[in-house]
Amino acid sequence: MSAEFGAAPPADSAEVVARFDAILTWARRHRSRLGYFAALYRGVTLRARNALDLGAFEQPQAAERLLVLFACRYFDALAGHLDGAPVTRSWQVAFDAAGRWRPTVSQHLLLGINAHINLDLGLAAARTLDEYPLPRADFDRINDLLIQMVDEIETRLARIWPLLHLLDWLAGRLDEKLIGAALVQARAEAWDFALALRAAGNTQGGLIEQRDHRVAEIGRHIISPGPVLGLALATVRMGELRGIVGIIDLLDAEAAHARTEIEAASGGQPVS
Repeated sequence: MSAEFGAAPPADSAEVVARFDAILTWARRHRSRLGYFAALYRGVTLRARNALDLGAFEQPQAAERLLVLFACRYFDALAGHLDGAPVTRSWQVAFDAAGRWRPTVSQHLLLGINAHINLDLGLAAARTLDEYPLPRADFDRINDLLIQMVDEIETRLARIWPLLHLLDWLAGRLDEKLIGAALVQARAEAWDFALALRAAGNTQGGLIEQRDHRVAEIGRHIISPGPVLGLALATVRMGELRGIVGIIDLLDAEAAHARTEIEAASGGQPVS
């Protein structure tokens, strides 16, 4: 099933975007909630490509290599899941949730973010550091891209669950600041994990196993956060107004916005 996404690993960021295109085509055709995180991730990738084109990184080759290796962690996990092969516990929690009606769109996105940043990012960064002198500043620069997206994603989620507009207004900028701080903290821990992996040598397997257990537990808490929050999330789920394909389209609108930015920066030339 996963062969239709492409067999060979993507070689650069353009091929990463093309792989996301194939995944989203599949998700729309099969009305799969797996498309939610893919749509969000595609938008982040396009923003990262834009930053690369604009010379925002000290070591652009290293930054692009990290982008590719990071995405490949997700592509490999998704392909394994669709082919019935074992995947990490962290991703298994996220993929299992995609087959259930009850989790909200926000929960699906958080499950993907949890597995990918809290586990995959450190693994991808460690491998990048084996190949390139990746500066910490370039690694941290991605934080800015993620934080910039928080408010825009909330706006799109509010079109799925309109009451979110009211809650966002009541919270002011507090929720964006909290989410942004959490993303920065998670990425800082991922960098530390990458350094620990490189120092561990032949004992990396034990560190990865421990990390995977911990991240999977976070994922299970996202799915079952307790009775009070669970009831609130059930209310949100009942109020989500769009079907699966409509939600994918809304989340993928961020990718269209980023594509416009890239084309403007490149003098109006279309991007693949």
